[in-house]
Amino acid sequence: MHETPRVHHAAARVVAIPALAYSWYPLACCGKMDCFPVACDQLVETGSGWFYVPTGNVFKREQVQPSQDQHCHVCLGRGREHPSICAFVVPNV
Repeated sequence: MHETPRVHHAAARVVAIPALAYSWYPLACCGKMDCFPVACDQLVETGSGWFYVPTGNVFKREQVQPSQDQHCHVCLGRGREHPSICAFVVPNV
């Protein structure tokens, strides 16, 4: 009788690693589902906040926080409108 080879689940563990890289996203902001890294030059500071160039989203100053790493990030809500939730910018970019 042949024994069925065991499937190693290492691939499942590897897939989870990138999500852990941004585990600092605050749950109140985006619940770790709506945030993603972006190029900092795609976030342009305006008089009232920050403008995300690719989508046209505007983040008010109170929606913007310092990034916890060396990348900028945006958090956009789900649905057709993709409302601005929050953004994280690298200080002094």
